[in-house]
Amino acid sequence: MLAYAELAAQPEWQLLGKKLGKDMGKVAAAVKALSVDDILGYEKSGSITVAGYELGPGEIKVVRNFKPPAGVAPGDVDAAGDGEVLVVMDLVQQEDLVAQGLAREVVNRYQRLRKKAGLTVTDVVDLYFAPAAAADGQAAAVGELISKIMSAQSAYLKESLGVSVLELSTKPEDRVVIAEEVQSVGGEEFMAVIAAAPGSSAVTAAAKAVQNMSVN
Repeated sequence: MLAYAELAAQPEWQLLGKKLGKDMGKVAAAVKALSVDDILGYEKSGSITVAGYELGPGEIKVVRNFKPPAGVAPGDVDAAGDGEVLVVMDLVQQEDLVAQGLAREVVNRYQRLRKKAGLTVTDVVDLYFAPAAAADGQAAAVGELISKIMSAQSAYLKESLGVSVLELSTKPEDRVVIAEEVQSVGGEEFMAVIAAAPGSSAVTAAAKAVQNMSVN
């Protein structure tokens, strides 16, 4: 923690005033001049000899002032404390934690789309992603963030969804698209696509869901 703090020693005037009398000023100056090693030694042992006087527990106040370590930008850390206790917070955004959070959002989007399509957990489907249509109707490229999530978090996505999420261009020709919807994750849009084998329970369930929506 010393990488984030500067140590300083201050005399406890109220306790030492009566004990030291006219020597208070001399001892106070010596206390304030204590080195870091001296201060750490006092904290460990509970006593130290200063200007000929042995000072015990509670007679010296150790103050910790926040100091950003070398090479760390001021905006990357923050600290708060009462002088004796210092709490340091690392404000640097952890990319792996951000990616995991976004991957959970992707899982949520596909689960909601499955539900919207009338599928149950036992319906076997394939999951794909594709670029969202651009404003001019042409296909745009999949955003860098979405591509990174689909690649770096592929194992988590497969574990959570039961199947890998693949690029739509890899879909076999015989697979039937039963649901597709533009999704937004992390500020980037992509097309989430669900497909299944012809005649499968998933295709039947999706067709039934569409029929029910038409009736309602």
